Amino acid sequence: MHTVLLAATILTLSAPLLTLLSGLAIPLIVGLVTKLEASTGTKSLLTVILAVVAGACQVLVAGGGILTDDMVLQATITLGLALGSFYGIYSPLNTDARLAPSKGIGPADVPAGLATSSD
Repeated sequence: MHTVLLAATILTLSAPLLTLLSGLAIPLIVGLVTKLEASTGTKSLLTVILAVVAGACQVLVAGGGILTDDMVLQATITLGLALGSFYGIYSPLNTDARLAPSKGIGPADVPAGLATSSD
């Protein structure tokens, strides 16, 4: 465990706490760095990458090595939490559209005068 001093408050980071926090934060991070129109494949890939990085961090906080069975387990749990929090909390609240819908990774915005009609 590592102790972090935040504004005169001591917070002890443990692997389970880091798993929970990262699982809840990953969908928000993905929403901030991708555009609303970004493909689900792009968002899913970014979610998986962040879950693997978070899994490695959790194992390091717990004092283990990376690229172990424990890291795969932590990454899988984090991915499950991230997907669960996205579909259970953030998606029903339309969080992606409220964060930064036109900023970040995704297709370029088409200027209003150049938009084509499908009529």
